[in-house]
Amino acid sequence: MATRMTAGQGQGESAGPGPERGAGPERAPERAPVRATATGASLLPREHGAYAQLTFPLITGLAYARFHPGAVAFAVAALALFLAHEPVAVMAGVRGVRLKEALGEAARRRLAVLAGVAVLALAAAVVLAPARGWLGGLVPAALALPLVPLFGRREIKSVGAELLVAAAFSASVLPLAWCGPAAVAPAVLAAVVWLAAYVPAILGVHAVKANLKKKAEDQWTLVATPAAAVMVVLGALAAAAWLPAWGLDALAVLPPALTALVIGLHPPHPRHLKRIGWAMVTADTLALTLLLVL
Repeated sequence: MATRMTAGQGQGESAGPGPERGAGPERAPERAPVRATATGASLLPREHGAYAQLTFPLITGLAYARFHPGAVAFAVAALALFLAHEPVAVMAGVRGVRLKEALGEAARRRLAVLAGVAVLALAAAVVLAPARGWLGGLVPAALALPLVPLFGRREIKSVGAELLVAAAFSASVLPLAWCGPAAVAPAVLAAVVWLAAYVPAILGVHAVKANLKKKAEDQWTLVATPAAAVMVVLGALAAAAWLPAWGLDALAVLPPALTALVIGLHPPHPRHLKRIGWAMVTADTLALTLLLVL
């Protein structure tokens, strides 16, 4: 922020401790204009957990599709739409009035670029993707449709909205995988695995916050987190036992589910949320490895 100087200070003179005699009443300092001190990184989404929630299904789908050009086009469109959330949030004032004043114009430019990238990528997918790839794309699109009114708003951080976002991200495996030679069942199972991994993780983060704030309306997450994690673990073991043809892929969900179970049973302080995030990313990386190997 620029510092205002008196006329004497411009020529190297020092300002006295008070106004000079006869100078009249001292004027109140004017409010300096808000200037953008943040870099372009300020227009990246702040919901860091969402990066992993989208990235791991996209990598899975691209691997299943053997990096088919149509799958790559779908992935680029998904990333562009995801990155558009923060510019919309800034323009809507969700990040605060000062940040809207500072970065509003940059946010509009960023949104225009990302919208253009998404349109071009989807146009490329029309040409490059097979019909079943587009059929698969209807699933994440349908799941994301109820989220459109919440785009760039605070309500997107509610438990229900975050679970719906996770479902849409998990289903992004389908259009990518079905651009390649992947069969229907493995792609569907991969989408289910990622959703099953994300549900207890999302509940776990809210449980950590609820454990500190002690709000009655949020206490249910303290019970729901370990319950959901146990259900996921039992479901994966049952699938592996009863569906030997492709049920072994379900075991990939065990690392993130067990991590969420530990968080649910012993919620740490919110100051450790960054560590929790890295623990979940590590668990998701193990899940991705198992999903592509088993």
